[in-house]
Amino acid sequence: MNEVESEILNYLNKENKIIFDVGCFRGNFTKNIIKNENKHGLKSRFFLFDPNPNVKNYLNQFLKNNEKIKYFNLALDNSNTKKKFTLNQFFESSGSSLISAHKEDKMYNLSRKAFMQITQPFKKIKDYTEIEVQTQTLDNFCKDNNIQNIDLLKLDTDGNEFEVLKGAENLLSKNKIKLIDIIKKGLTNSIG
Repeated sequence: MNEVESEILNYLNKENKIIFDVGCFRGNFTKNIIKNENKHGLKSRFFLFDPNPNVKNYLNQFLKNNEKIKYFNLALDNSNTKKKFTLNQFFESSGSSLISAHKEDKMYNLSRKAFMQITQPFKKIKDYTEIEVQTQTLDNFCKDNNIQNIDLLKLDTDGNEFEVLKGAENLLSKNKIKLIDIIKKGLTNSIG
């Protein structure tokens, strides 16, 4: 667990927090929070979101027999519709987004493909693809699931963070989100 996650938990030191992990991918953020909570005898409810169709397989073991963790194959956004999602097939954990800032960045793609070729020399390097995904606003999701407050909202959506926040206009205007942790290109910014 990194120092920022420890500080976040110290700030939110209470039982039964509601934590949203938006752009969860393999669930590392949630796993780190759970490890830290276990040390302090705390348990929270987790809602994980990622529209990448492979994520359910990555999280399968983690989700088994844990009713406190729920995964949703959704792209949180500022709309409740279907949209095109760019999936980075050669480096899934980066550049997959509703707003793909990396798709046209030649230097980014060349460096990531070179890294993948070195680390996996016999694997065919695939390119980007577009898939259709369901989008939903945070306001709508919380209303549909009877969630009144979010203690921690972690966003790692490769460029779509502002759109996710626009979809939480009602929650934000009523101060129903205690802390927002935005992860951007390896940097973390917390707003509370």
